Amino acid sequence: MTSSTRDRLLDVGIQLIAERGYRSVTVGDIEAEAGFAARGGTLYRHFSSKAELLDTAMRRHIESVGQFDDLLVLLPLPDLRSELSLLGRWLLVRLSGEESITRIVEKESARFPHLIDAMREDLSDAGYRLASAYLEQRGLDQRWDSDAVAVILLGSLINLRRSTWTFGKPPNGLDDDRVLVTWVELGVALLDPAETRANTDHPT
Repeated sequence: MTSSTRDRLLDVGIQLIAERGYRSVTVGDIEAEAGFAARGGTLYRHFSSKAELLDTAMRRHIESVGQFDDLLVLLPLPDLRSELSLLGRWLLVRLSGEESITRIVEKESARFPHLIDAMREDLSDAGYRLASAYLEQRGLDQRWDSDAVAVILLGSLINLRRSTWTFGKPPNGLDDDRVLVTWVELGVALLDPAETRANTDHPT
C-alpha cells in the first residue's frame, strides 16, 4: 500500500505540474487529485516537500526510460528493414509517454537546473550515444559522422512527437506509419546502400 500511494502521488504530481506549472500546484492539489484528503498530510508521509516529489518523479522517469533491456533482447533481426522498423516504433511508443516530462523541462528549467542537466545527460545524450554506437555496429560508412547521423535520425522522430504536442497534430498531418516508412528507408540507405541500389535497379 505504501508503494502504490507513493507512486500515485508521483504520477499525479508530474501530471499537475506539467499542466499548471510548479508554482500553481499545491501539495493539497496533488493529494486531492490522487484521491486523498487535501492537506491531510499524505504527501508529507512520503516526501519532505513538493520539490522532493518532483525531484523523485523526474529521476524515476530517467531510470525507467533509460532501460533498454526489453528492446535489446529482440536484436539483432535478420532483416535490416524489420530491425529499423522495430527500433522506430519502439522509440515512438517511448516518446508517447514523454509529454508531461517534456512540458516540465520546458517550463521549469530555470527553477530546477540540476534536474534538467540530469535529463539531458542521462536520458537525451545517453540515447543519442546509444544510437551512434548502434549505427557504427551496423556498419555505417566511416565517411559519415555517426554522432550527427544519430541526432538527425532520432531527432526527426522526437520532432514528430513534440510538434504534435505543441500544435495538436503531426507535421503536415503525417501519421506514424507514413513517417516510419521513409525513416526506415533512409536508415537502409545509410547502412546498406547496396540493398537500396538493388531495389532501385530492380523495382518490384
